[in-house]
Amino acid sequence: MFYNHTQVTTKGGYLHINTSSETTEWKGFNPYKRKYDIFHKDFKGGMIQSWNKFCFSGGVVEISVRLPGQWDVGGLW
Repeated sequence: MFYNHTQVTTKGGYLHINTSSETTEWKGFNPYKRKYDIFHKDFKGGMIQSWNKFCFSGGVVEISVRLPGQWDVGGLW
């Protein structure tokens, strides 16, 4: 999975975290070969971080999530 900020959007007051099955290619440093290399990932998705941004000591956090696919097929999360 390749995480990209373009996969996280808001529309109509809702947060959308998208995932797509497309090949992503980028050039980065390979620490094992100690040189720059071309990397490939077959999926692209979004991620949000809440560490040290949303902290609470009690209460309830309620979300409504709609996932793609059939409800009785596991493994998405």
